[in-house]
Amino acid sequence: MRLLHTTSFRLKEYFDENVPDYAILSHTWGRNEVSYHDIQSQSDPNTIDGFDKIKGACALAAREKYDFIWIDTCCIDKSSSSELSEAINSMYSWYQRAAVCYAYLADVQFLAGAEDDITVQEPPRDSPTTSSRSEPNKNSSPKPPIWNFEEFEFRNSRWFTRGWTLQELVAPRKLFFYSRDWKRLGSKDSLRDLISSITGIDYSVLAGGDLKPISVARKMYWASNRTTTRKEDMAYCLMGIFSVNMPLLYGEGERAFLRLQEQIITMNDDQSIFAWTLPRRRAERQLLHGLLAPSPRAFMDTGRKVWLFPPIHRRKRAVRVVNSSLEVEVILRPHDNMPLGRARLPDGCFK
Repeated sequence: MRLLHTTSFRLKEYFDENVPDYAILSHTWGRNEVSYHDIQSQSDPNTIDGFDKIKGACALAAREKYDFIWIDTCCIDKSSSSELSEAINSMYSWYQRAAVCYAYLADVQFLAGAEDDITVQEPPRDSPTTSSRSEPNKNSSPKPPIWNFEEFEFRNSRWFTRGWTLQELVAPRKLFFYSRDWKRLGSKDSLRDLISSITGIDYSVLAGGDLKPISVARKMYWASNRTTTRKEDMAYCLMGIFSVNMPLLYGEGERAFLRLQEQIITMNDDQSIFAWTLPRRRAERQLLHGLLAPSPRAFMDTGRKVWLFPPIHRRKRAVRVVNSSLEVEVILRPHDNMPLGRARLPDGCFK
């Protein structure tokens, strides 16, 4: 992997066990980001708007004694398709291996008068949030906010709507959120309740728990309200979440998500991958469809449910991808309300 030195702004390449401790940045892209070629060229990157973000991340990492940081905009040579493919297939592990991750929320403001660089504790789960509290008694002294940011602004940050930031939230061992002016807002640990309510991600996962017991449908649900600029990236950004690797084929469109599901099926006996729904209007127009979902959005409803039994306790049934088709060994039951010859496929995965 290629890392950026936090004081010299020079790139250096490392391999496998020789990689030093490094910080990593999670952010949403703006209009003018600094590229690999901008850093490598002799031109002054200060003329590029996105360089302020890089300087802020580097300054923060340097203060915390990290010599190197990884930033996707400038540490990948995107003109090389092979390098881009390797980077995207490795990205989850890079965030997982980082000593610390800085999540930069460019659209969230630090509250004036609040304390900076502290671990801000959340209120108890059954207490009202700051946005729903009544006005304080005029005779009482004002109380400091529970968080050093506006909850509404944090909840509606663009960072929580992008496909790529899903793995950047789940993978890191240690993650801190920063405001637009690089003031610390809290950590993944201290803000766990709030983050879970925003993203739908299980509390145990945010606490560092294993992803393996989580059903496929549930993981898809986490991505169901997220978007990417390119259709293919909605599949590629989920490869790390599902521990699969596959080549990048930009131009294939929604076919990328079908390939992702095929890869998941070859590695996993979790039948919840077939438990998805179409929006009512589309379902009324399209009575028949394949077994695989068109996008993560199809799991928006079914992904809220949970397995009746963990996958490891279920009887394995063969599912194979053969010549662009699926061969599935299942139990079929007659369906009284369907024409002759059609049957119901009981999934048995929900409670």
